[in-house]
Amino acid sequence: LPDEFFDRIPSLKTADLLIVAGTSLQVSPANSVVQEVQETCPRLIVNKERVGEDLGVRYGAATVQDVWTGEMSCDEAFLELIILLGWEEKVRKIRHLLPESNLELLKSRGL
Repeated sequence: LPDEFFDRIPSLKTADLLIVAGTSLQVSPANSVVQEVQETCPRLIVNKERVGEDLGVRYGAATVQDVWTGEMSCDEAFLELIILLGWEEKVRKIRHLLPESNLELLKSRGL
């Protein structure tokens, strides 16, 4: 990993949200980022499988820090996030830049 990765690790202590997307969290030192945020920082796990349990990521109703998007693809999960945040118009403006697979997903959601 480049030096910039290690230089930015301390800034994770002040993160408002950590998004972990499309990774097995098996490769060190990149997998350590889940342990660098404060316990009050939500961690959004965007992955088809549960990952990082050995690193402290928790699943189920009892967790207050971790949110798992379930078995949906990264594309589906991020589209859901876009809709929840009300960013549909921003996506419409850039849809000409998106690959065909994303356009089909947008179409299925009425965008």
